[in-house]
This record gives sequence, C-alpha cells and structure tokens, in this order.
Amino acid sequence: MHKNYRIYLTALIIFFSSCKKNNSPASAPIDASGTWSTSSLSNATSGFSISAAQYPCLASNKLILNNDGTLSQTYVGIDTCYMTKLPLYILGIPGSSSPGTWTQTGDSVITHIEGIPKPGLGVVSKTSTGYQLLIKDSVVNSIGVSILIR
Repeated sequence: MHKNYRIYLTALIIFFSSCKKNNSPASAPIDASGTWSTSSLSNATSGFSISAAQYPCLASNKLILNNDGTLSQTYVGIDTCYMTKLPLYILGIPGSSSPGTWTQTGDSVITHIEGIPKPGLGVVSKTSTGYQLLIKDSVVNSIGVSILIR
C-alpha cells in the first residue's frame, strides 16, 4: 500500500507540474487615435484599386482621430489629386476637410463623417511596417475599402 501511495503521489506531481497556466496577459487593443495617411483605396463596384505608390498624392488624404472622439478627414496636398480627369475622379482637393466622430471597441473602429450617410467600419492592426487601419465604407450600392497607415 505504501508503494502505491508513492506511485500515485509521483503521478500527481508529474500531472500538476506539466499543466502550465497561461500567465501571459491578453494583448491590449491598439490605440487608433492619431493621424492616418491613406495608403490605398478600392471599390469593387466601380472596378478600381489604387495605391499611394501609383498616386503619391493619395497619401495627402489624412484621417485624424482625436482622443476626444472627434475626427477630421482632411486633404493636405497643395495641388488637386486626380485619379482621372475624364471622367473626372478627384482623390483630394487642397484645403478640403470634413468633421466627424469616431469610437473604438477593442481593435474595431467606427467612423461617422459628416456628409457620408453610413458609418465606416474599421479594424486597426499591427503590420511588419507599422500600423494599419482598414475601413470599409458602404456608400449607395457600393462598398469602398480604405487602407490607412500610421
């Protein structure tokens, strides 16, 4: 009986020592506040996908998310940014700015920009080169995707 007791005790010690607790803390959400530059835009309905590599002025479109829950969508370029002139498709006009609000829950971000009827639904994430904010906007019969970087 004494021998069985030692076997059971040894088995219990091995069992409990092999069970490790996951003491690593849950990763904190990434704070989305700050200034974001547009890296790319796409719209499957309209059939285009562009990047700041193709149109450098695209990066002059800024989304500024303030800590107080307000935002500003601003174009800071000195010249008008065109994707095409005929048909006219403008990516940014100097001095244009639209106010709005934003909220964040975890890594999810919701933007409400004045003049845009539906909210933008976004996710902030860490990439190998920094941070990315992917926002999907639902406009009339169309879904646009913006990727912003910080």
